[in-house]
Amino acid sequence: MSPVKRLAAGVVLLIVSLYAAPLHAADEPVFAGLWSKKEPGGVGGLFYDQTWDQLVSNWKALGRRNQYLADVEAYRVAGRWRFASVWRMGPGNGALLLAPWDDFIKVWTDLGKTQELIDLEVLDTGAGRRYLGVWREKQEPGGTGALFVGLTWDELVARRAELRDAQYLADVETYGDDRQRLFAGVWRMGPGNGALYWKKDWSDFAELKRSLNDTQRMLDFEMFQSDSGGWNFLGVWRVSDRAGPLHASTSNTEFKPLTALQFVEQWKKLQGTGTLTGLAVAVPVTPPLTTLRADTTCTFGDADCNRCAMNVPDQFRLAFEGGHRPWIGWQAHSWTFRGNAGYPPDGMKPEDAFLPFGEGAQVGIVTKHVQGFVRTNSSRFPYAGSHSHRDRGSIFFVERDGGKHFLHSLHRASNDHPSGVAVLGDGLFVAEGNELRRFRVSGAGDKQHRYDIPRDDSQGAGLQNGGAGLGLARLEDGTTLLIVSAPGGGFRDGVLKAAKEENRRPRFTRLYRFVPNAFDDRAEIIFLGEWRHDGVSSKPKKPLAYSENLSVVTECGTGRIYTIHTTGDYALKGSGYWRLSRVELHAGTARLVHLQTARQDQHNEKCHHRSAATVHVNRNGELEFLCTERAVIKWHPTGEFDFREGTR
Repeated sequence: MSPVKRLAAGVVLLIVSLYAAPLHAADEPVFAGLWSKKEPGGVGGLFYDQTWDQLVSNWKALGRRNQYLADVEAYRVAGRWRFASVWRMGPGNGALLLAPWDDFIKVWTDLGKTQELIDLEVLDTGAGRRYLGVWREKQEPGGTGALFVGLTWDELVARRAELRDAQYLADVETYGDDRQRLFAGVWRMGPGNGALYWKKDWSDFAELKRSLNDTQRMLDFEMFQSDSGGWNFLGVWRVSDRAGPLHASTSNTEFKPLTALQFVEQWKKLQGTGTLTGLAVAVPVTPPLTTLRADTTCTFGDADCNRCAMNVPDQFRLAFEGGHRPWIGWQAHSWTFRGNAGYPPDGMKPEDAFLPFGEGAQVGIVTKHVQGFVRTNSSRFPYAGSHSHRDRGSIFFVERDGGKHFLHSLHRASNDHPSGVAVLGDGLFVAEGNELRRFRVSGAGDKQHRYDIPRDDSQGAGLQNGGAGLGLARLEDGTTLLIVSAPGGGFRDGVLKAAKEENRRPRFTRLYRFVPNAFDDRAEIIFLGEWRHDGVSSKPKKPLAYSENLSVVTECGTGRIYTIHTTGDYALKGSGYWRLSRVELHAGTARLVHLQTARQDQHNEKCHHRSAATVHVNRNGELEFLCTERAVIKWHPTGEFDFREGTR
């Protein structure tokens, strides 16, 4: 036992790195409980809203008082993992472990001779999937029950039928991946394999439970929501005459789940006649947040919405499968400015905003440069961007006149390093610190509105400068989704110690929701969730975790929302990358499902992905890819920026 206890205690630190948050953090968890007929010895412990450290502390303390941990439920409140647990009277308090699968299955194998797994939880997190196990010391000799994860429903049913002569299904966990709902099953040795049902109607499930009470006892109950928000109910039974009640709803005909206080009241009432044997906890997600579906009805030029794109993954693949180069086959453009002229609305001069500084032009090119460059939905002001420079960060708009492009307006940023920029309808958005500024593209020379993004996400980070880009989409319910990648930073050649430390820094994509929408000055801004990027390494060979800019694209027909992160080598030349992901929800938690990555040659004077590369949807529903040179090279009394633009 002692080695496993030490391992469990060591795993305590793992929970600190689980950052995924529920999309409706304000919702309170709901509870359900299973009872058997009263067992001798008293009443076991019941705790909820525990941290991992508190759960471990109670596990140790109650194990010394002739109680064993029987069931644990993991759930998220305001982005932080919490645990509910129930103890039963008796000896044999076993191991408690939270770990990745490889570590988990090793402990399960090592403990097989002396302990049996009695409860399993599967935690989907931004840092990867984790498995929580509860063991009990074997009370009589016997073999080891089966354990399967990643099963479809049909596979679970088939395994149960295959094992029913020698083992009974004792516990089922359900969770989702990017394609379907999956199940994990825990079997224990012995006869009495009972019923297994999955239903979507509460009154049917409640009646089924009552009909089985005379011959079978429910061992496990799960309640979970589908993508549309509807409740599902799953039950596992064993042949027994000790059936007790299931309390999950205040009504038998309509599912009205129990609050924590209502559940505790039931527990107190039944202490004299029943023993609490199991728990179920869920955090309800209220539609429409059970799905993130974009508005696909808007047309090109609408003031508060972007045009959707047709068949986004196919367009992305076709754009790069021929090995397209951004300066071969893509259109070459440029825009010019008067270096010493003051531009509206702040009278800022390009020679103060764009001119490289330091000892030699190359120093400035490396340290300060274009941060974001986008195609707008305007024919008069077709391009806009942001630039960092000492303490004079700026946001600029480019005007088309007579077939040529000129700087129209230059806005002073509130810091030296504004984020990349994003377009939604007639709005241009940029992050500065924890403020999000909105410009009207049609009023490119006017002042702008500011939003403060609250720091109430799981890391207390707020917008955190949106250093790796941002994008927006209007949802079908009229609210607005803001997606931000922060902290920023691509990846460096991991030779120097500083470079290795920079490469290992965690990367996140965060989601916020504007209610009613991003064009309403009274909008409430709600933190929805956070996704931790996979693939961080001291010497990364792939760009999966890294991002310098972000574009958000919605798909016609399906309403799916896609992100396209861009980054590149730290050098002025090398490799640049476009990375396509799909935004999905599972159990109320946002996640990015990586689909494709495209590599291109990166060039400081033609197309520098690490500085500014974005994607736009034109009036025909086509993806347009845009990138710019990193910093202005051609400098006289006037100056010029080059950029490249192309479609598939």
